[in-house]
Amino acid sequence: MDLRSAILAEHSKANTLRVTNWIGDQQDRFDQLMELFYTEEYRIVQRAAWIMSHSAAAHPALIQPHLGRVLAAMKKPKHDAVIRNGMKILAETKLDTDLLGEAATLAFDLLADPKSPVAIKVHSMQLIANICEVEPDLAGELRILIEDQWEEGTAGFKSRGKKILKQLDKLQSQ
Repeated sequence: MDLRSAILAEHSKANTLRVTNWIGDQQDRFDQLMELFYTEEYRIVQRAAWIMSHSAAAHPALIQPHLGRVLAAMKKPKHDAVIRNGMKILAETKLDTDLLGEAATLAFDLLADPKSPVAIKVHSMQLIANICEVEPDLAGELRILIEDQWEEGTAGFKSRGKKILKQLDKLQSQ
């Protein structure tokens, strides 16, 4: 499969899943996708991010060698999809300790930003909550950010926020 052509064929869930299935658990195919993800081409980056998210969910080991570079790409995104899908992956993946500080800083910044879309806020919340398992001192700051945004929060924000607050309560009672 010519991966670039397949990505550009159409922007749909069906195409995303077709390419994801082609990648399967093959690291070399996933690495090809990631090289496209790191390009300067807006459309390619957008579509590759969605496929990356699906592939990482199905085969988490594939993303591990790329986590540092994905985190770096999220700081200067070519498209909102980079942040949305990148944050989703970080929230669902066990991170090496050397990435925790950088990931927490980015997640706190995105959660605090009033312009961040709800999906990014939700994944940021979850990532920080996961990091709190290793760094419990961050729990108070996360709680404050959630509570400060509660009144204006969407149903999705509040739903995830409730779960995170319960998770923090359990963590702090240990």
